[in-house]
This record gives sequence, C-alpha cells and structure tokens, in this order.
Amino acid sequence: MRRPKRPTVDLLVVFAGVFAAQQVAGAVGLGVEWLALATPVRRPWTLIATVYAHAGLGHLLATAVGLVVVGLVLERSTTRARFPAFVLVTGIVSASAESLVGVALAVAAAVTLLTAGPGVALVAHGTGFAVGVVAGRAGVLRADAETGRVDPS
Repeated sequence: MRRPKRPTVDLLVVFAGVFAAQQVAGAVGLGVEWLALATPVRRPWTLIATVYAHAGLGHLLATAVGLVVVGLVLERSTTRARFPAFVLVTGIVSASAESLVGVALAVAAAVTLLTAGPGVALVAHGTGFAVGVVAGRAGVLRADAETGRVDPS
C-alpha cells in the first residue's frame, strides 16, 4: 500500500527529532545550541540542523502550528520531496542571512543616516558598511581564517 503524500507530517517528525536531539545534547553537556545556528565555519552542520532546531517547546509548538496551517494547504499542490526541499533551502538561506547579516542592516541604516548630506552616496555608503560588517563577522579578513587557528598576537 502506498503511503499518502504528507510532507507536513514528515517535517513535523523531523522537527520533533531534532528537538529531542537538542535536549539530549543539553543533557550530556554539549548544550541545546549544539544544533542551533552558529557560524558555519565553527559548526558547519548547524546550517542544516538550524532549519529544524527550536529554542524551546513553545517555539517548537508555534512553528508546528504554523507549519500545519500552511503546510496542509501547500502539500496538495506539490510533491512529497519538493515541499521539504523547499523548506530546507529557504531555511538555509534564511539562516545564512541571520548568521552573516544579523543587525548589520539596522546599523548600516543608522550610520548612513548619521552621515547623510548633499551629494553623499547614501546607498553606496550603507552597502559598504553592511558588507564590511558581514565580512568582519564572518572573519573574511582574519589571517587565520583558512587554517582555523587563532593568531596569538
């Protein structure tokens, strides 16, 4: 007998499994954040795991309700593989933005407005500042970025 197409239920099972793994990680001393978003260079698996990780039971339940409300409608018009793949890809993109950008856009907007004046390229300055913050947060210019070692000097 063929199993019915229920990617929403599949995703709920993955959410519950990752949440359980977070609880186990917390109980053995790794911390519940072991599967939550981190700089991908530090803990690369979190780029995927964070899509399914939750900050607590309330967060898990709120996400589950939202997924059921939206997912049960969407799954009727897609495939069993396409829906969770879409959730994964959009989650990775969102997590990357959170990890790299964080509050950089708000700070860039504030700096841009503070330095505004006639003839000043506001968008260029704001963009440059935001890119600089993201690059700094990602450690792009650190001499030890390629090796992973920290330079003691």
